[in-house]
Amino acid sequence: MNLKKVTMIVVSVLLMVAFSMPTQAAVNIQKQHMNGLPKTAFANGVGKPSMIVLHETANSKATIENEVSYMSRNWKNAFVHAFVSDSKVIEVADTNYTAWGAGATANRYAIHVELVRKGNFTKAYHNWLEIAVYYAKQYNIPMAFNEGKKGFVTHAWISKNLGGTNHQDPIAWLQQNGVSMVQLEKDLRVAYTGDTAVSPNTPPITETPKPNVPSNIVAGANVKVLPSAKTYVTGQVIPAFVKGSNYTILQTKTDRVRLAGINSWVRNRDIKVVIPVVTGRKIYLPATASTWRIYGLTVSPIKANTKAFLKPAKFGGLSYPVLKNRGSDVYEIQTVQFGRVQIYANPITGATVR
Repeated sequence: MNLKKVTMIVVSVLLMVAFSMPTQAAVNIQKQHMNGLPKTAFANGVGKPSMIVLHETANSKATIENEVSYMSRNWKNAFVHAFVSDSKVIEVADTNYTAWGAGATANRYAIHVELVRKGNFTKAYHNWLEIAVYYAKQYNIPMAFNEGKKGFVTHAWISKNLGGTNHQDPIAWLQQNGVSMVQLEKDLRVAYTGDTAVSPNTPPITETPKPNVPSNIVAGANVKVLPSAKTYVTGQVIPAFVKGSNYTILQTKTDRVRLAGINSWVRNRDIKVVIPVVTGRKIYLPATASTWRIYGLTVSPIKANTKAFLKPAKFGGLSYPVLKNRGSDVYEIQTVQFGRVQIYANPITGATVR
């Protein structure tokens, strides 16, 4: 056998090995496997899961360490494979074997990944997507969403379609943070096709604030994150699914804005105003009011349709830019927790609009 042929064979073998190895996750996985767990094969065999179940912990006060500690003491009731926070991933069970995370039927096919609530939602969400995709590629699980015993599914989808559980996560928590199921699927597809998650160890970037903020960059304005944007103000990479998407400004500073949905600071130069705040007026809610009703955008602003309550007294009064005047003292405003809503602000209520 000549040298050229030997070289070609060696190169071919190296390429086969390289492409057969799983992609390295951008976020480091800390393996803290719990003792005593059963070693039950998946329906298709050991190391052959076919879907990733997406969960969230439903506990806003518990850190990732709290969640791991609790599960270590109570795994005989239920356990998952991994927890994901804004700074780390802790794998608590071997992903080559089943876990007890979402009913007997689903468990025979699934790797279970929990999103931890406590901490920065944007970072945790990005890490969650990254790890879910990492596991999917490691086990050759296809890109599909809520379609069956393959791809990515929510715990809520399992409850509706496979049974054995009645949990509805992660829908409500994602929606509270501006992520719909449509957006979740879109983000998964972007991550699956090559986008990488935010690295939690990127050092912050400091820069000189820029004066002369454009007058249309104000709270309540709807803006698009430009495709040319590279990093958040913290220095963390802006994922592809954020670029080109529209968000509402929650807060402004000299050279940056905080955006609803991703709850992150983006530089003014990296956004474009799509829908400006055109009224130039604000609603002021008095500090004497303990609560104030708000309403969804598609209902009549009457007591029976109350969506939630603002708490002016708690904050010494509240103020919001008027995004739209609907007439009859009804206005649209943007809130941090409840998104864009209607509010009734007749002068007799104590509110002022100016």
